[in-house]
Amino acid sequence: MSERKSSKDQPTKICEMTPSSGSESNELKSLIKDPAYFCKNCGRSAASEENLCQPERL
Repeated sequence: MSERKSSKDQPTKICEMTPSSGSESNELKSLIKDPAYFCKNCGRSAASEENLCQPERL
């Protein structure tokens, strides 16, 4: 699975993403599949802690 990088070469933070159609929606689905972490700020979950602003292990 490849992660989209921001302009600062950081992993995509799903906390900042909004659900949309097309490739962005597919990217979001791939980042949240089989979650192992959740964000203490917004409550979203992700497979990798790198994709959350304030990750905590589930």
